[in-house]
Amino acid sequence: MGKRLRPSLERARSMVAANRCADSESFDDINQGKQRSIKIAASTYISYFNPAGLGAITKNIKKLSKVVPVLLVIGTADPFYPESKAMFDSAPPHALSRYVALDSDHFNIPKVVAAELIKWLDSFAQ
Repeated sequence: MGKRLRPSLERARSMVAANRCADSESFDDINQGKQRSIKIAASTYISYFNPAGLGAITKNIKKLSKVVPVLLVIGTADPFYPESKAMFDSAPPHALSRYVALDSDHFNIPKVVAAELIKWLDSFAQ
C-alpha cells in the first residue's frame, strides 16, 4: 500500500507542516485492495496511514509495555490473511492469546466471530 498511498501521505504531511492539519481534502485510500478517494482532515489521514504511527500494528504489537492476551481473528479471504499469523506471532507470547482464521472476508468477519470471541472470553474464567 505504501507506494500507492505515498503521494497522498506526502501531501497530507505538507499540509500539516503548513499548519493546515484540520483542513479536509481528498486523499487516496485502499480498502480490501480497492483504491478510492476519501475526504478527510490531513492530520487524521496521517494518523491512520503513517507507517511509523499507532496504526502500524505489525510494528507496534512488538512494543506492548506488558504481556497481555491477544485475540486476532481474521477471514481467510481477507487481503491481510497471508501476513496475519506473522503479525500475531510478533506479539509477546501469552497463554491465553489466540489466533483464529475463519472462512470469511474482512467485511463479514463480524458476522461470524461471536462464537470465537465468547470462547476466548470464557477461557479467562477457567
